[in-house]
Amino acid sequence: MSIAPPGQPPNPAEQFARRFQNALAAFNRGDLATALQACQALDADLPNHADVQHLMAMAWQRLGQVINAEKAFRRSLAANPRQPAVLSNLATLLRRSRRFEEADQALASAIELQPGLANAWYNRGLVSLDRHRPTEAIEQLQRAVQLDPRPGIEMALVRALQAAGREDDARDLADNIAARHPNDARAVMTRARQHRKKAPADALAMLQTLLQTTQDRARVQHEIGLLKTETKALDEAIVHFQAALEAQPLLIDAHRALNEIFWQQDDDRFGQSYRDAIARAPAAAPLYHNYASALRSAGREDEAEAILESAISRAGPDPFLLHGLAVQKLRRGDDDTPRQLLDRALSAQPDNVRFRIDCANLDIRGGDYASAERHLDHARAVEPWNQEVWAYLGVAWRLAGDPKHEWLNDYDTLLKTFTLPSPTGFTGTQAFMEELAGFLPTLHSAGRQPLDQSVRNGTQTFEILFGNSHPLITALKQSVDTVLAEYLAALPDDDRHPFYARKRQATYYTGSWSIMLRSGGHHTNHVHPQGWLSCCNYIALPPLGDDTTRDGWIRFGETSLGLGDREHVARTIRPAPGQCVFFPSYFWHGTYRFDSETPRMTVPCDIDPA
Repeated sequence: MSIAPPGQPPNPAEQFARRFQNALAAFNRGDLATALQACQALDADLPNHADVQHLMAMAWQRLGQVINAEKAFRRSLAANPRQPAVLSNLATLLRRSRRFEEADQALASAIELQPGLANAWYNRGLVSLDRHRPTEAIEQLQRAVQLDPRPGIEMALVRALQAAGREDDARDLADNIAARHPNDARAVMTRARQHRKKAPADALAMLQTLLQTTQDRARVQHEIGLLKTETKALDEAIVHFQAALEAQPLLIDAHRALNEIFWQQDDDRFGQSYRDAIARAPAAAPLYHNYASALRSAGREDEAEAILESAISRAGPDPFLLHGLAVQKLRRGDDDTPRQLLDRALSAQPDNVRFRIDCANLDIRGGDYASAERHLDHARAVEPWNQEVWAYLGVAWRLAGDPKHEWLNDYDTLLKTFTLPSPTGFTGTQAFMEELAGFLPTLHSAGRQPLDQSVRNGTQTFEILFGNSHPLITALKQSVDTVLAEYLAALPDDDRHPFYARKRQATYYTGSWSIMLRSGGHHTNHVHPQGWLSCCNYIALPPLGDDTTRDGWIRFGETSLGLGDREHVARTIRPAPGQCVFFPSYFWHGTYRFDSETPRMTVPCDIDPA
């Protein structure tokens, strides 16, 4: 560091550089508040400096303030557009907000500026996977591997090959990676995943061998537990999930998987893993948050509230704990305390979409539709395609008398019923449905509904159903594909509409499952957060009610908010076996309960544009 001669002021450029290095050092040691404060002071002296704005963007991003981060990234690029690293970091932010096309454009620009930037090729490959473009992902990830043959990049290439249907190539590459990196737990687990569908015993042997040498025993035990769950060896799965948590009590994925089994088997050990982990790590906020969520889903409201209140006193005012307690009190009819708790949570994470949605929920209940819309507009700026945001916007607009409600929820155009075509080899759709109705129950191993789903008094399969290679499931998927193409072809064009604007002829299934409702069963009102388009296929039905009772029918428009006379059922459909109903994933829907010894069997699925 140079020192100015006596009587001469310090060199301004050197002063600026030194202050910037101090800000960068604060960022690198995790002192984000100091880094941000230093950047803001630098920005006041020299506005819109590219490096300062970039560092400010990274600090905002780490703090979860997505909107401020994006603004700073774009100010940095406005000051100097030729920054491939900034473009790549902006793309990461956009990808996390599910703005995949914008992320891809940013990465394409980064690669144009620096063709040898391996991370940009890698991230572009991940975005292509997000967009369900596996062929493009393969090309991009192969280029990334040429530039930087890290195991992590190669493992992403395995995923791309599998997504493209090149299962043998994916398996061969996974074998090759594991052979070159036998001590890399991620590499061996990737290899095991490629083998577990066709050769589960081989996959298990790989994981058991890895267990003898790895330092990451918890993750490997969890992986074995997942394999055992897939093969319906649930007692063995329990043992491995418990072993994972003994090694790492903060492994939330293992807690969730273990307690899902306990819940569906009506096992008294439900929740015990969380209690044991909290005893070992009493200041770990995620344990309390997830335990309370499990209790709430199980209907144990008092216990959930007590856990959250205890957590805040023991672990501090974590924003997720504050939000969880707010939601819990809101469910119990307290409209005052939740507002204070949500305000505190939002002050820590103003761009958290979940927090914004639940603030809007509270506003809608209280009749402040303008405030609800402000929260939802903020959430939409972070995640433009979030289905829950649009679902709640539709409610706020309807209750405020805003005609945008009818534009958004265009039931006449968007809600359509079709009869599934009969696959080759069947005498008709009804015969096909009867065979499916005989097969699907064999996939149900649980005793009751899953946690945190809309199913009441029924069961739901674990696996992605359309990933099952059984000929009946393959035939069902082909039938759905046929009517899906017909549905898409009839949609109008409208780039301003959140559903029509995403219309593509190429699509893929993001989820599919089998549901069996027993007597007294129904679906609570809900939306599908993970989809764009949803479809319900009716396989077998009990005797349904008439226009008066509507037992077993599906309804649209009524929410889960319990708004009393402000609720509105916009449409009802009396389904029949062999029919399917398409609707946007943001449409509120549920079913009327029924009483019959004949189960109600459906196969819902979610679809995204490719």
